[in-house]
Amino acid sequence: LNSDMPAAACEAGGMCESSPTISIPTAAALLAQTCLGAGALAIPYAFMTTGLGLGMALIVFVGMLSVFSFHILGESRDASGEHSYPDIAYYFYGTRALVAVQASLLCVLLGGIIAYAILIGDSLHPVVVHYTDYNGAAVSEHALLAYIMVLIFPLTLATSLRPLRHTTYLALVCLVYLLFVIALRFGQQAMSRELSVKVIQHSNHPSAAAVAAAVPKELVMVSVINGSVRVLLGVPIFMAAFLAQFNVVAVRDSLERPTPARFAAVSISAIAGAGIFYCGFGLLGYLSYGTEVRGDLLNNYSASDIYVNLGRVALTVVLACTYPLVFLPLRETTLGLIVTHVWASAPVTRLWFRIIVVLLLNGITYGVAYLAPNLSAVLALVGATCGNLLAFILPGMFGLKAFATGSAKRKASLALVVFGVVIGIAATAVIAVYWNEM
Repeated sequence: LNSDMPAAACEAGGMCESSPTISIPTAAALLAQTCLGAGALAIPYAFMTTGLGLGMALIVFVGMLSVFSFHILGESRDASGEHSYPDIAYYFYGTRALVAVQASLLCVLLGGIIAYAILIGDSLHPVVVHYTDYNGAAVSEHALLAYIMVLIFPLTLATSLRPLRHTTYLALVCLVYLLFVIALRFGQQAMSRELSVKVIQHSNHPSAAAVAAAVPKELVMVSVINGSVRVLLGVPIFMAAFLAQFNVVAVRDSLERPTPARFAAVSISAIAGAGIFYCGFGLLGYLSYGTEVRGDLLNNYSASDIYVNLGRVALTVVLACTYPLVFLPLRETTLGLIVTHVWASAPVTRLWFRIIVVLLLNGITYGVAYLAPNLSAVLALVGATCGNLLAFILPGMFGLKAFATGSAKRKASLALVVFGVVIGIAATAVIAVYWNEM
């Protein structure tokens, strides 16, 4: 759920502008913007599954791995002479690697719009129910999502969406506003002594129902380290949070004097900025609700809170406008895969064919959003699978080709591959087991 789109895909949709030379601060801001998105609302849930201390440590650790991943991609770009992630994959490993990148990109984009769809329903429902005093099936989360998807359907058929390109910046403004409101509510609760935090230390994190039955309502239960396998529900959410690898090469190529040292400054600044933002959401959300924190943090707040409602409405509008921006590269990537690997003579330029593809993609989006437990479940699955492949496994494999045999960087690249494979398999298994409990 990132606020930008892959460079190659946006070029396919005619939305990219020529890239002038940019400074280190500008490049860092672009990469940070790519990382940041409305998925920040799932970070408190990730803290709940890992514990406060382990969650903070994981943000730092995954951030460091992401910086190294960015470095590998920069070095791989120099070693290969290629100018995009897919081209680097093809240069080092051939057609199979290219297909893996294209398929992973497709899944990441699909996961992004599914997360948008879930957030639209979650954000709009409490506002409509509160101000209409009606809570029937016609205003359920899924019904409201269906109405929005019908309204924006024509935009998902468009060939260019340049007028909407700045909505990604508005999404960040909404998140900053929501972070301010969350901090305000936390401060008000703490000052009025309506909020007490109790640290629990044990290996089996209690369920929200168990905590609600055992302690007073105003007592928030938090843990420092959660020692159960549920930690693996939160780790892939952190992995997805820093997913920006598909834009790294484009940003590096645009950097003024793109030396390794200058690009390292860009990478560290971008990851540090995004990490601080995520820590803010994670700490405030988890300390506010503890083991009762929801997969979408906004679902913990009252439908009568006017300041939160303002954020919900603004986020709904921004996401409804951003949805087509992410859908456009998803559609073009799907059409490209159809022509390349399924049906070489597919009539991709015909309107009727594009309508069929768009209907199928929107149908898949709505179906998964309908069945998925919440935002965090989708982000965790994306982070453990295709996001993990793009962020850690494939860059590590590139490093095995780009760096000299026996070098420290080559060994570190191998470790990155092993980490991605082990965590990906383990986390996917745990997500499958606890899917209905997320």
